[in-house]
Amino acid sequence: MDVDDAIDESTKGVTATACPYCGYYLDAATAVEDQGRPEEGDLSVCLKCTGVLIYNEHGKPCVLTDAERDALPADDLATLQRVQTAIRRQR
Repeated sequence: MDVDDAIDESTKGVTATACPYCGYYLDAATAVEDQGRPEEGDLSVCLKCTGVLIYNEHGKPCVLTDAERDALPADDLATLQRVQTAIRRQR
């Protein structure tokens, strides 16, 4: 599935919170590879600043640490880069 199609197709409401990078109001998440709500360890990208987030055990998006980023498989990093590029293109 194309990243742009996924953004339109699978948006889910989440507990509202602010992006820890830029403070943008986050109240939804879009799945690129799955159709469920975010779970602990799932990754996300802020629609405003394109910062990479990771969901904690409470369903809150948090800053992805360097260690967490370094531990990601190459295909996950590539997907994150594609999502960031798609968001920047839509601005």
